[in-house]
Amino acid sequence: MTVSNASMLDQWEQVIDFVEDSYHDNIDEYMYDLSVREAIERRLSEGAEPPWVAERLAELDARFRALLLPEPVRDDVPWWKAHVPAYAGAELAASLHEWYGVTIEVR
Repeated sequence: MTVSNASMLDQWEQVIDFVEDSYHDNIDEYMYDLSVREAIERRLSEGAEPPWVAERLAELDARFRALLLPEPVRDDVPWWKAHVPAYAGAELAASLHEWYGVTIEVR
């Protein structure tokens, strides 16, 4: 079964909503949630997607980028994994500090 473009974009928007609301899960769940953005990127690289997909993705990506620290914590991964949220719940904030040495606001 193929997941529709709209469904994938809705999933990405839900992840962004979670981050906006201060992501309250662990780092493994956060990384798993980011995998939907990777799936979207793979689909786009295959080509033949309608223009509205790229337009909506650009809007969602802009929302997500606004939630991230400007400096990447990694340089070997796509931007959505290279940058971390500027704020999150205590569990994710602690893990980001442990893994990458960054301190983010706990909300």
